[in-house]
Amino acid sequence: MTATNGRLLLHASLIFLFLAATDNAAGKLGLSEDIAIGSIVITELMPNVSDKDVDWIELLNVTDTDIDLKGCSLTDTNNDKVLIEQALTIPAGKYAILASGISDENNTPPALSKPALLYSAESFHLDNHTDQVILACSERVIDEVSYKQYQPGPASPSRGWQLEPNSLNATANDETDKWCYTVLSDDFIYGVDRAATPGAENPMCVEVSLPYVHINDQRAQSLTLLFDEHEVPTLESIVEALFRPTIVAGITQAGDGGGFARILVSTANSANEWEQSLTEQYYDPIARKYIAALVKIEPRLSHENAVWSYMFAIGVGMTMMAKTGRAGRLSGGLCDDGDADMMLSKIVPFICAGIRALTD
Repeated sequence: MTATNGRLLLHASLIFLFLAATDNAAGKLGLSEDIAIGSIVITELMPNVSDKDVDWIELLNVTDTDIDLKGCSLTDTNNDKVLIEQALTIPAGKYAILASGISDENNTPPALSKPALLYSAESFHLDNHTDQVILACSERVIDEVSYKQYQPGPASPSRGWQLEPNSLNATANDETDKWCYTVLSDDFIYGVDRAATPGAENPMCVEVSLPYVHINDQRAQSLTLLFDEHEVPTLESIVEALFRPTIVAGITQAGDGGGFARILVSTANSANEWEQSLTEQYYDPIARKYIAALVKIEPRLSHENAVWSYMFAIGVGMTMMAKTGRAGRLSGGLCDDGDADMMLSKIVPFICAGIRALTD
């Protein structure tokens, strides 16, 4: 070998080493054995609830380095397994969706219409009962998530089981109380009442951060159950389904004598653009469900009057949801606004009579 050829070979070797080092420095791990435990976090999943649905799993790269999952695998304790045989690079700080099929429903989020990886449902399947998702690379568990039962409720049988956004690490996502079903909001609904945020930041868990939204979940579930159990539910049962969660929450959560109710009243009646956007996002979906239910069971009630009925009914509910003691003072102790059943026994017939008065 001549000196010139030797210098060329050395030069080429140096270039190769430089490029390899640059690739890693620029933030890309290309070998599964280089992937650190906890660097990829499972942040959301949705089992299928019918033959027409698809399973999907959301992964988040929590590092500042692009990570290629080629050679890694998805497994569970039921012997399901998917080997990632192709390049699957998740950019730093970004999400990737792995799915058993392509969703073509109305308003499908882009991450579901073009998932990062398609796998066979025969190889890997998310059960509706106890199941796990285990991401392993070079026989090391990078992250895993277990759930006892996927049962989001009748309000929306398909909702994302999601990690709350302040717990995006492989330690916190082991804690059950850090997970919840995606809130029912127009911002997150696609297809037929599916609620999830595939490929995007998860919203807060409403049971903790937005209890009034959790109330709307309860309302939606109760309404759906009524129509499942009865072809034509009574007006009284629908009105009670609307008010019971609100009144119970107002009594149990407003320990300061009405603070919880004041938040609701202020938000729902404010002309402030931001607060109106909250009302539109979190209250309007459930309002439309109940308005449609009123029209369905009361054929002589026009849509216009159903809207007025709902608005007037909510006004009554807002007034009575806080335990203030005023009813007791005015009645000489006969009325107890801390007794949910007593209040509902009066509110329900009162509201129903008003709604029937607006029928044509």
